[in-house]
Amino acid sequence: MEIEEKLRIANEGGSFDEETSSWIGKLVKKGEKMGKIIRDQNGRFRILTVGFDDNTKEDIILNNIGADNKSVHQYEWLSKDKWYRF
Repeated sequence: MEIEEKLRIANEGGSFDEETSSWIGKLVKKGEKMGKIIRDQNGRFRILTVGFDDNTKEDIILNNIGADNKSVHQYEWLSKDKWYRF
């Protein structure tokens, strides 16, 4: 999908499965729960779906337009050997 099409979809409030800079496969934890990103949707918001080891799923909703002060960032992701909060 071309960038122009992605921008059109986002501007209309829709979303699309991210391909070029996907988070799919990244390790995520929420407290003691461990999982991986299994779906990455982008648009006005970035919605990362985490599949946890206990077979539960949760969405992490990230604001693509500035800081999201309403969110409680309970999740962390692993980069190399260090965990970072969303």
